[in-house]
Amino acid sequence: MTAHLVILSGSPDRRPIMVVDDEPIILRSLRRQLNRWGYSVVTAEQGSSALLICRDFKPCLVITDLLMPEMDGYELMRRLREEYGTLTPPLAVLTGDTRRRDLRAQPGVISVLLKPAPLSYLRTLVDSVCSAHRRPPYILPEDSEETPFVA
Repeated sequence: MTAHLVILSGSPDRRPIMVVDDEPIILRSLRRQLNRWGYSVVTAEQGSSALLICRDFKPCLVITDLLMPEMDGYELMRRLREEYGTLTPPLAVLTGDTRRRDLRAQPGVISVLLKPAPLSYLRTLVDSVCSAHRRPPYILPEDSEETPFVA
């Protein structure tokens, strides 16, 4: 079980965004970009790790891939809803499968993003859901809002 943690603020009122994906490059890319925008991020490479981390960090948003080994995104979302009920954090699905737009009908799913998602879409999503948990962002010269986060 692998889990990475990057906490940018010691403030207890700033809940992190959780990113769950079995592809390390996606985890690194998303973590880096979300950190630039001022968000704390926790990541997990498997659904089972994500469940354990959720218990400790109470994320303001969970962004999950669907197809992962051991516990896929469908099972992760089901288990989160089962464990937290109406307190389940908002869920966003990040997938390469263009047939999965029907997921928006699932309880708790607020967005379905297709890989590679433009950064402007991702920014709008996280800002609308988690802006109260953000510190002032920092900007690096190579930042470009219109570049997909995954090449």
